[in-house]
Amino acid sequence: MATTNLPFSATINLPFPSLKRAEAALGSLSVDKELSPDSISRTFKVNQETKDLEVTFYAVNTRYLRIALSSFFDMAKVVIETIEEFDI
Repeated sequence: MATTNLPFSATINLPFPSLKRAEAALGSLSVDKELSPDSISRTFKVNQETKDLEVTFYAVNTRYLRIALSSFFDMAKVVIETIEEFDI
């Protein structure tokens, strides 16, 4: 299902102090595929100017959107802590 067919969306911008860290987060967070691609999808991009990782979620309903966002925040927290710990 194309993202345009999924009526609910949310965009998250995660700021990073460098492009290197934003790209490391992108590489880690974008690896996993959605389990229900007909119900939820996401797009990733790094804003070169602001050094933000922008993630947009598209979902068939608000419940799927909430679940995807909650899972993403859990994973993002681990990725950010790891990047900081290893000073990437």
